[in-house]
Amino acid sequence: MKKTFKFAAMTALATLALTGCVTTTVLLTDAANKEEAEIKSGKVFEIQIGTVTYDGLLTLEFKDYGKYIQVTNYAKGTALIIRPDSAFSLDTYNKTYTASPNTQGRFYYSDQSMVFPEAWFDLQTWVGDLLSNDNEKEKKNVAGKECAAFITDRYEYAGYKRIYMYKKFGSNVSFKANDFRSTYESNFEVPQGYKRLGEGVAYSSDFR
Repeated sequence: MKKTFKFAAMTALATLALTGCVTTTVLLTDAANKEEAEIKSGKVFEIQIGTVTYDGLLTLEFKDYGKYIQVTNYAKGTALIIRPDSAFSLDTYNKTYTASPNTQGRFYYSDQSMVFPEAWFDLQTWVGDLLSNDNEKEKKNVAGKECAAFITDRYEYAGYKRIYMYKKFGSNVSFKANDFRSTYESNFEVPQGYKRLGEGVAYSSDFR
């Protein structure tokens, strides 16, 4: 009788644990889906305007919560302008550019926009922790901002108000914000004198 009761109790606890895992997964998935829809609608960041400088080599400028974005890579001589209707990839050395439609806001929800979808990272961390128990969520100060940081045995990512602030793979830091200002200088237009080469802007949604 005692063995039967013990087995029933263990079964009940296992069922509750499984139910809790499923419920948490569903809630996190729902939150990630809602976040994705909001980002693709044009509310990319949770701050209205700003300029973020990363180690002096990369700059993010935005207005209207990220409806208009410019990411300039001074080291590579490239820039990406994202607007509600289109995305433009610029070669700042040769003064040329290509263009693609920003269909359903796909360029907003991509790593090129420097968006940091925290709910998506919450979901990935939860699922990864269930599988390997090596994922953590912590706080990290970057450029004077308290960021949400997601850490595994190989990666470290941090974001503030849905803005990507820090990315590290192994011992290599891909980028780190060192200045954050509530201003912008870009007009989010292709500069005069640039020659259009055609259609096509490289697209990626791999935030990692």
